[in-house]
Amino acid sequence: MSALTPEQARAADPAASVFVSASAGTGKTHVLTTRLVRLLLAGTPPGRILCLTFTKAGAAEMKDRLYKELGQWTRLDDAGLAARLAKAVGAPPSPDEMARARRLFAEVIDLPGGFQVQTIHSFCQSLLGRFPLEAGMVPRFALMDDAEAEELRAAATQRVLESAGVDPLLAHALDHIATGESEFTFSGLIDSLLFERAALQRLFRTYADDRALAAALRRVTEADEVASETALIADGLARIGTADLTALAAIFARGAKTDQARGAALAAALGPADAGAAGDAGGDPAACLAALDAALLTSTGEPRKTLLSKGAAGARPDAEAIAERVCQGLLVLHDRLKRWRTQANSEALLRVGRAILAAYEADKARAGRVDYDDLIFNTEALLTRPGVAPWILYKLDGGIDHILIDEAQDTNPEQWGVVAALWAEFFAGDGAADRVRTVFAVGDEKQSIFGFQRADPEEFDRARCQVAQLARDGGYRYDQVPMDRSFRSVDAVLALVDRVFAGEAGVGLSHVDGVIRHRVHRAGQAGRVELWPLIPKPKAERAESWETPTDQRAGVDAEARLADRIARWVAEAVAGGDLLEGRGRTLRYGDVMVLVRRRTGFVDHLVRACRAHGVPMAGVDRFRLTEPLAVQDLMAAGRVALLADDDLTLAAFLKSPFVGLSEAALFDLAYDRGGESLAARLGARAGEPAFAEAAATVARLRARADALRPYEFFTALLAGDSGRRALRGRLGHEVDEAIDEFLARAQEDERRHPPSLEGFLHRLAATDTELKRESDAGRDEVRVLTVHGSKGLQAPVVFLPDTTAEPRADDRLLAVVPPAPGADVPLVVWPGRRDNEVGRVAERRAALAAKADLDYRRLLYVALTRAEDRLYVAGWQPRPGAEPGPTSWYARVRSALAGLDGVAETEDGRLVYRTVQRSPAPTAPPAAPAAAAAPPAPAWLHAPAPDEPAPSRPLMPSRPADEEPAAASPLDRAGEAVYRRGQLIHRCLELVPELPVAARAAAARAYLSQPAHGLDAATVDAWWAEIEAVLDDPAFAPLFGPGSRAEVAVAGVVDGQTIAGRVDRLAVLDRRVLVADFKTNRPPPTDPRDVPVAYRRQLMQYAAALARVFPDRRIEPVLVWTVGPRLMPLEPLEPAGSPDLFNLP
Repeated sequence: MSALTPEQARAADPAASVFVSASAGTGKTHVLTTRLVRLLLAGTPPGRILCLTFTKAGAAEMKDRLYKELGQWTRLDDAGLAARLAKAVGAPPSPDEMARARRLFAEVIDLPGGFQVQTIHSFCQSLLGRFPLEAGMVPRFALMDDAEAEELRAAATQRVLESAGVDPLLAHALDHIATGESEFTFSGLIDSLLFERAALQRLFRTYADDRALAAALRRVTEADEVASETALIADGLARIGTADLTALAAIFARGAKTDQARGAALAAALGPADAGAAGDAGGDPAACLAALDAALLTSTGEPRKTLLSKGAAGARPDAEAIAERVCQGLLVLHDRLKRWRTQANSEALLRVGRAILAAYEADKARAGRVDYDDLIFNTEALLTRPGVAPWILYKLDGGIDHILIDEAQDTNPEQWGVVAALWAEFFAGDGAADRVRTVFAVGDEKQSIFGFQRADPEEFDRARCQVAQLARDGGYRYDQVPMDRSFRSVDAVLALVDRVFAGEAGVGLSHVDGVIRHRVHRAGQAGRVELWPLIPKPKAERAESWETPTDQRAGVDAEARLADRIARWVAEAVAGGDLLEGRGRTLRYGDVMVLVRRRTGFVDHLVRACRAHGVPMAGVDRFRLTEPLAVQDLMAAGRVALLADDDLTLAAFLKSPFVGLSEAALFDLAYDRGGESLAARLGARAGEPAFAEAAATVARLRARADALRPYEFFTALLAGDSGRRALRGRLGHEVDEAIDEFLARAQEDERRHPPSLEGFLHRLAATDTELKRESDAGRDEVRVLTVHGSKGLQAPVVFLPDTTAEPRADDRLLAVVPPAPGADVPLVVWPGRRDNEVGRVAERRAALAAKADLDYRRLLYVALTRAEDRLYVAGWQPRPGAEPGPTSWYARVRSALAGLDGVAETEDGRLVYRTVQRSPAPTAPPAAPAAAAAPPAPAWLHAPAPDEPAPSRPLMPSRPADEEPAAASPLDRAGEAVYRRGQLIHRCLELVPELPVAARAAAARAYLSQPAHGLDAATVDAWWAEIEAVLDDPAFAPLFGPGSRAEVAVAGVVDGQTIAGRVDRLAVLDRRVLVADFKTNRPPPTDPRDVPVAYRRQLMQYAAALARVFPDRRIEPVLVWTVGPRLMPLEPLEPAGSPDLFNLP
């Protein structure tokens, strides 16, 4: 543990509540871990610390750091431990602290589940699990993953759509939405709506019916309350006035040719002169509006600069005044139409959303399932519910003394609501002053980039102010600590960062930091920043008519060219031994990180370019399961097995690595086949060498589709048919992760649904969830990540290639707060189109645009501060010949470099800012010795694994492998007495030997004399005499004597046969082992050679198994016939002997 800076020491003070604003690379995780350690050293029980992080990876890292530190304390000598603790607590440790430090690792490890560093979701899940009834949830609820939740939402949406046939209001709402949305955009609209589920739930609780909700919406939109758009147009035209409209038509008729055409269109829309205004019997309101728009407005809806031509203006003295009045009335009408459309769109969408949300909630309740949002919503409701919350908080209040929150800027309002309910108890109530209780939160508003997950940096500031006020009111210690010393980046990188965010670019990024400035810990170490010239974006070229589909054009795509340049630079830099001066070693592939704003075609270009230049690459950090080519090929294989006549899918499969037909072979197969399907043609040509394997593969798939479950189907393709090897050969080893996730999804689908290949493929396509790949910095591979995915990561060399776009506020739904009453519940508004946004809705859009610009700058801050030693900024033209806009990342970096001293421009147009190595370079670790060449892989490695032998049925004492002789029926009156006799004697032989010899006779007689057995005294005496003769047999007396055991389990493998059962009696002596098997209700033979083979083999197998346990002793098996009773010894096994169990005489 390194020494703390003064700011870090203040933040780690365990006796004060602290909010830390930590810039990038300032060691916030180190501070949080140190605070944890100091709390533990101060005597805080580990179970009374609640540590919350934003991600599972963050939780794992923090726990790993804590365990590593405490583990080292157990191994240090006293001097080393004292020095280590002095760094942690800032003072020499006391003897008690030394002793406690030695014990902490064991205390933490012994906690149930270990020390709890949790995500907010896992904490809420555990809390709801403790109080499910109080939260209104079913006990033992199950948490759905994203895929299952998406599948359930899709099913609820489908059911609501189907119910529209019996719900006229819902049908009307869907019809209205369908006028502006296609089948491809509708699902995205519904997803956007359900993403705002917290707002929707509050909204629907506030406005219980659609009528009340419509009235609230109207306070926002200020829309007219009319039945239809046509009625509104007619009303608007009537307000303009028939006289002015008719006059305007006549005025246009006196103008130029264009004016005459406009006048004729307007006159036709107005109808006959005696018909009245448009919209009456003779008029067409929509046509009239269209004619007026064409005559008076531009294509953007603005008034024309000149409303009338010279000829039209001279038609009458007031012509221009009439045109101006009509134009103003037209603008008012369009404003009213926009408001009405926004109102109608919002009402329709919210009606559908209410129905879908209700269906989704009902499905979850019926299945006892919750999703991740439910964990937060239900916990917040539980901790704020009147009558219940005080008791819950009282129960929790006794178990939590300290709350620590990491990445606090990424917490959304509902999550803050949960935590705030907990810490409110710290500063109130009878127990508030009994012990030290603190709140610690560390974050950086400049790095709040998860707004799309409803994270709000404003909440971080509100929480800071709330805790500060509570602490001051209660007289508790509180501190607010800024941390700006970067331990990550060198001078050159931080100088650029400070310059980029100087002035207006830094405004609004943080409520705490004024001027954004970083102090450098790695001062004097070499660094470099480069701005590469933009790659020109070529104009799109039209294909010539004589080009064939197989003609290849030269790669002129700007994104592809930049990807190739980056891959080539990396390959040459590593091969050329490019020196990282600040680290004292050469560049490695794993030192390079490429960050993109979003996953676009550039990422695919970069993957191909890296492969072409031999650069190992780890792949992208996030992907949708159906995006990787390997998964698309697997899905194509499944569809080929199901849909014999789908020519396109079959063609794609034949081109895939599973078959590998060339373009020429596929063309030869598909060309000039008339109405014949591709599958039929393939079958007809299956005898040709070029298509034989392809036809056989397709036939195998179709045969398996009816017989195998989805998981088995795809496993057979990947393993049995060497499909995985084929995919690796074409696409690289990175396909393994996507393939494994695909197979895992197939297994999970079988758990939730009846196995069906068609059903699995449908659900996979319908619920295309996003997957996150954890980045492994330990592998020597170039990493490609989105900026969001890079949070918490860093690299010596960072490339920013995607820098020329400008921020956009493209939210389809807007949350608008209505005027009072109800001003505390935002309304979800759907304008439908951007030009429908007016009034409060337009104001909200402007606020979102400002927020989008702020988020865009925060994202740039995170991207720039991932670089440790070098930063390369590049890009491509946004349009052919166009420069990036002034708010783009590229423009901001270029402007910042212009303000730095020492920036040089190279001959190829690069702007370079570098700092030289002034401090001693660190000593590079010794290079690892070159690994010896790996021996060739053995043949079995690439051969299919042999089928595992079917496990044999375990041999049970009463169920031998051979056919048993028939037993005497207990229903046969002649044999009834024999059957009962055998059972009772069997029981006596089992129980009596456990008793002392002197007590055996009395116990046996008492048992046999029970009324239920119906035996007279003479019979009891006779039977006991027979039992006693067996027990006292000189040869087998030890079998029933002291030390013998009844019902002994025996298990083993003898000659490939699994033995698993119990022998009735076992006695282990010095030189021999006696083993007995009782046979009840079986007719006893007089000669051992007449014993059924099944009985002999069964007992001899037990004997053979025991011979392996006792190889130095003689094994003596004996059958005990209880019908006699009589003892019948079988062939003994001499030490190390083994019988021929399958050829018994």
